[in-house]
Amino acid sequence: SDGSLDTPDRATSASPPPPDHRRIGDGYHDDAGSSDRAPHLQWVDWEHVEVTKTLLGRGSGGTVYRGMYHGEEVAVKIVTPFDLTEVDVERFIEEALWTHSLQNERSVQIHGLLLRPPDMGMILELCE
Repeated sequence: SDGSLDTPDRATSASPPPPDHRRIGDGYHDDAGSSDRAPHLQWVDWEHVEVTKTLLGRGSGGTVYRGMYHGEEVAVKIVTPFDLTEVDVERFIEEALWTHSLQNERSVQIHGLLLRPPDMGMILELCE
């Protein structure tokens, strides 16, 4: 195998990102230099997330499966693997920070980010 994510089962066997990458960002900074401070997003070790084979959705940017995280049912978005570059990872993190900065009681909550190149993902609130 080439190490890419073929099935959600493989999401449980990854090593965590380096300790210096556990917290992600101080908030979202737009091009004008303004900053909206948001709580830090957290890296989550793939081994702490149980990803089932229950498909919730699929799009051009990834596939969403039902999962479990800290005893709570969640949605796990697994970004479609590409030959990821550092720029791709930075864009993914920037998008997550931007989305996280907009969160309120009416938006889907992001519980954390998953990264094991070439696989990236987000742990999201499950909406039924």
